[in-house]
Amino acid sequence: MNKHTVIVIVASGIIICSIGYSGWNIFASEQIQIKSINEGYFSYFDLINNGAILFCNPLSLPASFKEIRMSMIYLDRNVGVLHFPNVILDGNSEIRKQGEFESEDSKQIQYLALHFDGMYNGVIPSRIDLENMMIVTEIDSQVLGFIPFTKIKQYPGLEFWSLMNNQDTDYNC
Repeated sequence: MNKHTVIVIVASGIIICSIGYSGWNIFASEQIQIKSINEGYFSYFDLINNGAILFCNPLSLPASFKEIRMSMIYLDRNVGVLHFPNVILDGNSEIRKQGEFESEDSKQIQYLALHFDGMYNGVIPSRIDLENMMIVTEIDSQVLGFIPFTKIKQYPGLEFWSLMNNQDTDYNC
């Protein structure tokens, strides 16, 4: 076998492995599951102050993501973002990851978080329309190491609260 054939075979193998790994991370981004570190006691207020979440990879192979963001949208306006950079998940495992919360108006997001926590727990009456709160999760990965890919999922506020409390879902870790 001449050296050009060997070079082509090795280069082809590297390209196939790169595409396969990138494809796997894209597939895994759709399978990742999340929940609160205090199952059954999720709080938006704790989320914006503590920022810790459990991430589960129910798949058998590891996955890695450049960043996971959770944006809190109120009245179609982004009021805060929780960032989780460089998330690496082993196969069939979960990790606790500490995020960093950023908001331009900390007083407003604290008020909203406390108010929604009270409404969802049935402690205070609804004074704000529950339909106005939305959580948008974005999972960033890269195809071939340099082409950005983002998986976006939107949750109404109550649906996200139920998800984080592990209600109405199957958490596989």
